[in-house]
Amino acid sequence: FVWFILTLKMKMYKYQFGQFAWTHMILLVVFTQSAFIVANIFEGIF
Repeated sequence: FVWFILTLKMKMYKYQFGQFAWTHMILLVVFTQSAFIVANIFEGIF
C-alpha cells in the first residue's frame, strides 16, 4: 500500500486508482472462488 501511495503521479490519479480497484476486485473474486473450491473438496473428502 505504501508503494502504491509513493508511486502516485499528479495527472494519473484516476487511472492509477482505477487499476488499484480492478486489481483488488479481481483478487477478491479469485480468492473467494478458491476458498469455496477448497471447502467443497474437503467437504467431499470427509
